[in-house]
Amino acid sequence: MSSSDNFIDGVFNYCDRWCERCPLTTRCRVFASEQQFREDAARSDDENAEFWSALDQVAEDSIDDEPLWVGDENDTSHESRLDKLAERDPLVQLSRDYAMAVHRWLQGHEDDFSSEDDRMRSTRDPVSPGEALEVISWHHFQISVKLARAAGGRDSAELEDEDEDKSWDAGSGWIDDEEEEIQDIVRQTHLHDADGSAKVALLGIERSIGAWTILRDAFPAEDEQIQDFQRRLARLRRMLVAEFPGARTFRRPGFDD
Repeated sequence: MSSSDNFIDGVFNYCDRWCERCPLTTRCRVFASEQQFREDAARSDDENAEFWSALDQVAEDSIDDEPLWVGDENDTSHESRLDKLAERDPLVQLSRDYAMAVHRWLQGHEDDFSSEDDRMRSTRDPVSPGEALEVISWHHFQISVKLARAAGGRDSAELEDEDEDKSWDAGSGWIDDEEEEIQDIVRQTHLHDADGSAKVALLGIERSIGAWTILRDAFPAEDEQIQDFQRRLARLRRMLVAEFPGARTFRRPGFDD
């Protein structure tokens, strides 16, 4: 943590991006920057017109007849392999199925939520049905996004090992100690990020299970469907913990200190 500005280093790396519900916004450098950006963005019409005029001029002066080199557009083998691995990952697939099922359920019950609004607002429970609905809405797609990132980090580490083995099989010779150390750091970085992303997904799963329990009382007619969502989440949690055993103990800066 930086002692000069009281910001927590890396606190934004493994959060759920729900700033309105975050207890650490005053110690988050990204949140402070976004707030400053919003303040700076409050310009007059004349200032905005001057800005775009200046930018257009810069763009015009920068035009070059020669195309910029951006690499071989067909050289996407590594990324393609990662994408295919993530698409086939059962955990990612199940989380996406859950997300789409919840999305359809939310769309189909918009009128119900509107009619329940007054009662939801008047509740004095620590977490009201309306707030539980916010939790579910926030996390239902984010869980799959975080799991896809976790799977990508794990698969990247595995591909690093495979590519290293293939390099030796091709007769490239032994790598030196420094190169091996760098490769190991890269692998550990991928695995660390995978566990961190899985931790965020795990928290989203567990909070969603609790939120659905609150909604079961608010919408008794939907009890069977809600229980199905909870069973899906429980299955995702079991698979996640088995697939990413380091997720549960991963310590997120600020949140888990």
